[in-house]
Amino acid sequence: MPSAPALYDQNATLVRGGRASQPTPYLLKAEDPGLPLELIELIGEAEALALLESDWDGEFSPRIDAGAIRRASWFLENLQVPWLPMVGANRLGGVRVEWDAGHAYLIIDFEPAGEAQVMFRGVGHEVMVWRNEEIPGELGFCYAEVNRARRSG
Repeated sequence: MPSAPALYDQNATLVRGGRASQPTPYLLKAEDPGLPLELIELIGEAEALALLESDWDGEFSPRIDAGAIRRASWFLENLQVPWLPMVGANRLGGVRVEWDAGHAYLIIDFEPAGEAQVMFRGVGHEVMVWRNEEIPGELGFCYAEVNRARRSG
């Protein structure tokens, strides 16, 4: 469940107690003592995936890979976007981080053995899929397109 809409307004302004407090286009770094509770909870959700047993989905899925959990947790700790993603397990034993705005989405799968896959669909476009070395070094353009779709909603 995405929690950032309650935490940030449409201008990426941090909202505390129903009032906008400080303009910020980014989430705080994990080592900052002011880390938003919602982000701490999201990282906890990723780490809790280690508790899933094999066959957690009833379809013979493997346990969630510890390396995939570490990479996904690091990614979440270093997020610099105002809209938090959903986090869950994927059937390959990896961790899925997903922003979904209906007609647009950005999905990042942290898979076992250090592999990764990114799926992106902008409004009115075909799905783009990148694996491992094909993944662009900067995914900000994907996030921005999905966030625009969410806002126009």
